[in-house]
Amino acid sequence: MLQYRANDETNPVSVCDDILHFHVGLPKTATSLLQSRFFPEHKQIEYLGKILPGNSFPDTRVGALVHDMLRKGVFKCDVELNRRRFDEVVRPLMSKGRTVLMSFEDGTHGSPKRRAAKLANLKAVCGDCRLLITLRRPLDFIESLYLQRVKKHNTLQNHWLTNLKTLTMEQWLDQCWNTGEKAELSHLNYADFIIDWEATFGAENVCILLYEQLKETPGFFLDQICSYLGIESVHADEVIEGELVNPRISSAQVEAIMAVESSLMRTLIYRLIGRKPGKLRVDTCGTSGAQASVPPEWADRICQLTKPGHQDLAQRRGLPLADHGYPV
Repeated sequence: MLQYRANDETNPVSVCDDILHFHVGLPKTATSLLQSRFFPEHKQIEYLGKILPGNSFPDTRVGALVHDMLRKGVFKCDVELNRRRFDEVVRPLMSKGRTVLMSFEDGTHGSPKRRAAKLANLKAVCGDCRLLITLRRPLDFIESLYLQRVKKHNTLQNHWLTNLKTLTMEQWLDQCWNTGEKAELSHLNYADFIIDWEATFGAENVCILLYEQLKETPGFFLDQICSYLGIESVHADEVIEGELVNPRISSAQVEAIMAVESSLMRTLIYRLIGRKPGKLRVDTCGTSGAQASVPPEWADRICQLTKPGHQDLAQRRGLPLADHGYPV
């Protein structure tokens, strides 16, 4: 249970409960932590859940609304139908002293055309919306995302035979680059997404957080969220302490995978019958998280890709990106 802190009398709480909020955390920016230990637990947040493939909502009309506005129906959204759904399901939750919020993890994913369609649908159906987005140093983000893909490739059944062997970092990056906007690298266009959101909903309806601040000063990070949403502050320890949510694949697990894949026969057995979905058959007790390094030529390419957006955000929004190692 969250423990709340006394609020500063000069900055009283004023819950922003008359507008829909979206949390768009890039992958690997502690989204699972916020979605499990903060958003649903805070007494002043009406958390509707997260928008992901295969994710269901308690009310099927919310699922249908999300599908049409933001997922597979994005280019053929029936505005009138979904406006009725919104008015029936979401609007009654507003103006009741709780901030209405949902997570949209792949909001930055996809082509500029697809991102623009998502925002146009939101504006037409829901009216004004507010954004809460978390960024991460791009090279750290890519390294963590790659290890997440290694984990998925070796634990989820629908990834078993996508590639017979686990891709190296360079092979994965090449594959992502060659598939363009459909691949994970499109998340690096987060600065463009923020600009598009500002143009659609106004710069005042954007709050940009840094993952590095969560790691270094979790209390300050959570205070920024609470201040933006107009809700009571909490003690950070109640959110961040305890077992990791969605932990990184361990170094022992990666070593075991590489050992198996050194033999074609063992690889075939491993891929077909050698494990159960959802976990690797490796004892990970006492082992550290795996590490991966972006190849130098790719590191330079990624830095050049993200630098203009960082410069813009630092200048216009006053973000301390250089202080936290972002390419500027």
